[in-house]
Amino acid sequence: MKSSDTMLQRLGIRPAPKLGESLSSFVFRLCTLNKINFKELIKFVYKEKYVNKDKFLIDVFPDEVINLHDLSILCGHDVETLKNHSFGVIFNKIYNQNDNRKRAFKLDMNGLLIKDKRRFCIKCLAESGNFKLLWQVKGVNCCEIHKLPLVDTCQDCGEIQPYLHEGLMEKHCFYCYSELPHQVISQVTMSKGNDESRIIDNWTFLLNPSLPFTKVSFPFNTEQSIALTLLYAQSVIFTKKILGRIKEDRLKSSIKNLNNSRSVLVSDVLYMSKEYKINAQDLLGLQIDDRFAKEFACLKDKQISPINCATPWCLHKGSNNKMQKVVSSYHRLKDKYLSMVVCTSCNIRYGVNITNNEWEDVENQITLISDVIKMLEKGESIRGITRIAKSKTYQILGYILFHELFSTTNLVKIKKENMPTDDVSYFYEIYEGSMAFPNLYKKAKRLFAWNMYELGYYLASPVVQNELNLTENIKRVRYFHSKTIVKGKVEKIVNAAVKSTENMSLLQIAGALEKTPSIFRHYSLNDDLKTDINNHNNKLRKTRFRHLYESVERFFTSDNNQCKFIVMKDVYSYLGINRSYVRRNNLTLDHYISEKINCHNEEYSKRKVNEMIMSAVKVIDEFMTLGERPTMKQISAGIGISVATLYEYQEVLQAISDYKRKGRL
Repeated sequence: MKSSDTMLQRLGIRPAPKLGESLSSFVFRLCTLNKINFKELIKFVYKEKYVNKDKFLIDVFPDEVINLHDLSILCGHDVETLKNHSFGVIFNKIYNQNDNRKRAFKLDMNGLLIKDKRRFCIKCLAESGNFKLLWQVKGVNCCEIHKLPLVDTCQDCGEIQPYLHEGLMEKHCFYCYSELPHQVISQVTMSKGNDESRIIDNWTFLLNPSLPFTKVSFPFNTEQSIALTLLYAQSVIFTKKILGRIKEDRLKSSIKNLNNSRSVLVSDVLYMSKEYKINAQDLLGLQIDDRFAKEFACLKDKQISPINCATPWCLHKGSNNKMQKVVSSYHRLKDKYLSMVVCTSCNIRYGVNITNNEWEDVENQITLISDVIKMLEKGESIRGITRIAKSKTYQILGYILFHELFSTTNLVKIKKENMPTDDVSYFYEIYEGSMAFPNLYKKAKRLFAWNMYELGYYLASPVVQNELNLTENIKRVRYFHSKTIVKGKVEKIVNAAVKSTENMSLLQIAGALEKTPSIFRHYSLNDDLKTDINNHNNKLRKTRFRHLYESVERFFTSDNNQCKFIVMKDVYSYLGINRSYVRRNNLTLDHYISEKINCHNEEYSKRKVNEMIMSAVKVIDEFMTLGERPTMKQISAGIGISVATLYEYQEVLQAISDYKRKGRL
């Protein structure tokens, strides 16, 4: 199996994929019939970077996870045939293999399919031995042939069956190895309701590569034709509006091809099929009126002419020299405007209205600012202005003051000389993904002590407006800006901790930042920080234990400890640490201390026995010079111990007995 030369030959038994069978099921049967180890085949055909990834992808986009060319050589079927036994056939039919749509398609499929477990009909498994794609669809709960409920667990042990496992090759439970096709399930037949029958019919149609989706003959691709059909069904055929404004605008944008990121979804088709109680094949096969299709064809081909700046106070009024396309997405106005530009001189935005396809100033800014200026000239209070400008009052006032559109200075007091209108870093300090003025003001007041007028004044500055309008991904820029700040603070904390002799932890560093440890995962600092912390703590631990080894040596060489019996408690009391800490962090040191204690106590015991023997001999000699024979009680009294203690030392008793008998040791 491991040799590429032998592997890239057609296998002896080459079964044909069955109708509705999933590609993973076909691989199971291929391994079983040719007596090939499933894991070895998977390792061979899987692309290396996807070996441990989502294994369900084999039945969605098999070319992403499997080398289909090698598999086609093994099984004797072409690559397209293998692809047609995956959910990717739907993607190819709708999007014509447009890779820009893959992410949207995957996310859509996540809500329509069951990916984390294998579902099956026990009778089908016994009869045909294959797993079907249809069984993984949410809403399909019974077998379309036997009317039995689909199961995802072993009927013997109750364990849920994983989607891809070598046990499924032999149709065995991955846990108890019992045979799944021969298990007993309660013979309760389930009658398919109209909804479930429609779901089965819809997915059978979607998964059939030979059935086209639409019959539109106008110059649209398949995706645009589907969008056109859905809009036609809602507005003309059924006259019941079930698609929300956002979905409807997305379909219109897909037809006009004005935003490549907005596409038709499979869930749109299934949702309308459910609501209108019509099969997807019949829904997409509706005959569209020529006039309805031509209207969208005209909009599709219509070119949007450029616009000149219409702001009365702009220095470039009537010209488009300062116009630039708005690429930032912070404004969240895609549902209202097809395209947006901004005049970099006055920072007024213009957009193409999605309903009438005409240019206009975004959110009626020019009229609103003009009305506020008139109210200021009449001496209107801020409360009165708020009735007109509402939540944008202070942004508008800041804009007016920055561009000096109103000369009176009694309205508010702004320290213009202290405002950092040329530094965008202040903006990223207060911006947290939302342009809601109250949120910005809270941070601006806390960090820089700005009032509402000063914040509006700063937001009207060109550096901020350029970030808001001309930065393609403002949230990403803010993310890296914030990451740089956090990383700098973390480095200072870590450097200070390295110079100290204390341990570090993620919790301590996060506490110093007044944040939670989750901030390190958010900024992808977790792994590097853990490495630095482990290195620092290991270095401290090594240094600490080196000092402990030196302290142990000093303890045993001390004169005070030479003449006494030592226990483990004495050593750890001297070291001033808990034994459990040492055993948990450096078991070698604990063993070293034990060995030192044993050696010391052995030497101490030998020395003590010798001293007792010498004392006993001296006592015996004293009694023998007096012509007396000493008793054990007299000898023990002379040594300074009790008789019972003396009898504990057999070496001393033996030496005394020998000396008495021989008169010498």
